[in-house]
Amino acid sequence: MTSDPPADVIVVGAGVTGLAAAEILATAGMTVHVLEARGRIGGRIFTLNLPGAGQPIELGAEFIQGTPQAIARMASGAGLQVVEMAGERWQVTNGRWQPHPRCGPELEQRAQAYASGLADDQSLRTFLHAVLPGDDHATERATAEVQVRDYDAAAPDRVSIKALSRQWRAESDIQGHRAFRLVGGYGGLVRWLGDRATSHGAMLHLNAPVSAVSWAPGSAEVIVTGERPATFSARRVVISLSIGVLRAPRGEPGAVDFHPCLPAGKRAALERLEMGNVVKVVLRLRHRLWDDVPVVRCCEHTFAPARVGFLHAHDEPFGAWWTANPFYEPLLTAWAAGEAANALLDLDAPAVADRAIESAARIFNISRARIEEQVLSWQFHDWHADPLSRGAYSFIPVGGMDAQQEVVRPVEETLFFGGEATEQHGHHAMVHGGIAEGVRVARDILASLERSPRATPGRA
Repeated sequence: MTSDPPADVIVVGAGVTGLAAAEILATAGMTVHVLEARGRIGGRIFTLNLPGAGQPIELGAEFIQGTPQAIARMASGAGLQVVEMAGERWQVTNGRWQPHPRCGPELEQRAQAYASGLADDQSLRTFLHAVLPGDDHATERATAEVQVRDYDAAAPDRVSIKALSRQWRAESDIQGHRAFRLVGGYGGLVRWLGDRATSHGAMLHLNAPVSAVSWAPGSAEVIVTGERPATFSARRVVISLSIGVLRAPRGEPGAVDFHPCLPAGKRAALERLEMGNVVKVVLRLRHRLWDDVPVVRCCEHTFAPARVGFLHAHDEPFGAWWTANPFYEPLLTAWAAGEAANALLDLDAPAVADRAIESAARIFNISRARIEEQVLSWQFHDWHADPLSRGAYSFIPVGGMDAQQEVVRPVEETLFFGGEATEQHGHHAMVHGGIAEGVRVARDILASLERSPRATPGRA
């Protein structure tokens, strides 16, 4: 199969970046083909609606962090309700539950001031030893490292303090300390984006893995392999694949060959960005085990574990846990990120679930037999082993901010790159960051077509 006549734009990847770009381009009158290797849209958003479950299960992105306007507008347009996760934050150590001492904004503000005066970038760990030196601050340093590891899936000795400072500043602007959910899950937002794109004429092709892109200035051919081989041609191509996939060696599953090769500077920039790993297991329980944990009285306040939203267990293989709050649903999610996740990557799915169940038994001080009685089912998707993602989401290592700038630079106004990893305003690794990149890359393409010596194309 060959697309004939050539399209205006081909979008490779139907995650939120690709879908957002396709919707804008199609609305502007462009002929657009969206090629997605999976049999579904959404990329690293993966919402399951299981029979008997009162709430959807999110195997990928789950929360709206803060109050980003882009998602608020889309949710409103799609008629999707947004609710805040307002539960308490706890920690458990050796089976003892207590309120969680979170690093406050003071450290983030110090990081911003510190990073602004740096001539050269440095790691979070180096920064912490500079502003919190000595044994007296060891616990504070460890808490900050664990928080970044669990939230950013980043290695404290490699993640950029300049990038973290930019991220924290951006999050403070949108109340990033607050977490929200979409009622019905992120899948509803993905469907709405996809429907918007196709309703304006974008053509969506599922189970269409791209193996190669052959290009020359102003034109490209995109080769699809698999059960329905095809060749699509267009004047512009959007590459909205993960950094992990773009870095995959030639010939590996999911890898895309570029002919001619991408410029050396872009290839080097891709190597300087990193994908963090996450292991996430969702347990469906018979009842909410946290309702059985006694209340704790501390500092003249009464804390009720029954109101738990997030739970931190830093001495467990899964360092972070959360409930379905604000919904009264017996769902419990186990989360390991960064180095903790790396320690679990060699295990198969049943073994990973087994580790999560063992950990839950220790956290709730009950026997393994009791926890097994409580678990109705578990769900897990290995994003690291998935050849179409090769990791959970990106983090920016020391010196990586200028690599983002190089990655997003168009190649001969023909190949355009975008995704959560290339968002440069502090919202990388976020769904709203991926959406913003779709908007940016679509606008860049429209501007490039206006500069083209040929008449601006569109549907007849």
